[in-house]
Amino acid sequence: MPYTKAGDIQLYYEEHGKGEPLVLIAGAGMDSRGWGAQTEAFAQKFRVIVFDHRGSGRSEAPKQPYSIDMLTHDTANLLKAMGVESAHILGLSMGGMIAQQLAIEHPQVVKRLILAASTAHGRSINAYFAGVVKRWERERTRVDQRIKEMLPLQFTPGFLRNKATVGMLTFLIKNDRYPQAVDALSRQVDAALAFDCRDRLAQITAPTLILAAREDINAPVALSEELQRLIPKARLAVIDGAHGFNLENPRLFNREVLQFLEAR
Repeated sequence: MPYTKAGDIQLYYEEHGKGEPLVLIAGAGMDSRGWGAQTEAFAQKFRVIVFDHRGSGRSEAPKQPYSIDMLTHDTANLLKAMGVESAHILGLSMGGMIAQQLAIEHPQVVKRLILAASTAHGRSINAYFAGVVKRWERERTRVDQRIKEMLPLQFTPGFLRNKATVGMLTFLIKNDRYPQAVDALSRQVDAALAFDCRDRLAQITAPTLILAAREDINAPVALSEELQRLIPKARLAVIDGAHGFNLENPRLFNREVLQFLEAR
């Protein structure tokens, strides 16, 4: 299994395909496997790099406060350790926060930037979601109840009416070989809540696509519209789905990403 030391943390990563590097940065509660509907499609034309954040998947999970600054350094250190000098960067949700900071602090690394279901300031995200995670940590909520509460926050009601799909998702989560500890998820949520880079977004020079999901209750479309206003020459595309629209609507999600990356 591919691991590398990225600064002070050992991170798990994978590479798929050949071509220009395309780094997919996951959101809170998500690891490299959450890009399953993207990896193969993107690997047809790019060298796709996915990895697990500290506190998730197969990476180390130190019991210390996390911050977006810390997670950004992890990402930059991973790319340096892999010998990647520049790449296209796609960040989803909390991963979009990391992508924003990476584009600001390491502009030479970011060729094109894609921010999906994200925001420039953490206090704008769904407070209910943060409260739910804190309650899970406090009450040591069983996985069955966590699944029941989480799925409606990630997917549209129409998507969840498909019993076969819900059954498959439930099975995969309950049988996860690398489940994320709730306290690690809570640290990621704290990192996202404390983030605010609105006053620095004008520094982003990379061509930027902002992707929003029409029915997203965690990061509503208005937050993507704010990103578009604050990032120079950013383009906004709104497609059907909720916060997990990369899984719910992968055909449109992937099409928007590929069209943007291949535009000249």
